[in-house]
Amino acid sequence: LLDILASVPGVSIARSGGIGGQIYLRGFSSNSFRSPMFIDGDRFRGRNTLQLVYLAPDEVERVEVIRVPGSVVYGSEALTGLVNVVTRSYTGDTSGPFRFTGGGWSTGYGSAANSFTTYDWVKGAGQGFDFIGGFAGRWGGDYQTSLGTVPNSDYQSVGGNIKLGYAPDIGQRLELSLRSYSEVDGRA
Repeated sequence: LLDILASVPGVSIARSGGIGGQIYLRGFSSNSFRSPMFIDGDRFRGRNTLQLVYLAPDEVERVEVIRVPGSVVYGSEALTGLVNVVTRSYTGDTSGPFRFTGGGWSTGYGSAANSFTTYDWVKGAGQGFDFIGGFAGRWGGDYQTSLGTVPNSDYQSVGGNIKLGYAPDIGQRLELSLRSYSEVDGRA
């Protein structure tokens, strides 16, 4: 997600440590709480330097960067603008018996920290219900640089997300979204 945002005009990215990073809009960083992040229109209240890595690219439908004056409707926290990440929702037929309709996985390796990432997901529908759920994990040791090891740059992140939907009638949809992550990093 940091790489996606780095290509947007007017948005700057600052990486911090193994998996951390923050965004800058109009000179303010997400650490100042003046450039907040929203997920599906809801304010994300996690650790600001880690918030962008809790979303795997496979679960993102689109990323919206909303600048002033459009951000005014999101409240005073969005003084400089905001980033709204829209996650995928189930699209397809929910009638008939319950069935799994798709899924996938992705993995990655980083040599600087001897790190490993994974995201596994599945979706299904039936009886008017639908769901998309996923598991994400990131593990890495201390960063290795040409000057030696960077102490306390190790990290571990494990968590997941699920989005449940129900369509009682045509044109109506109820949705419940849950996201939980545990983060351990070596920063002092």
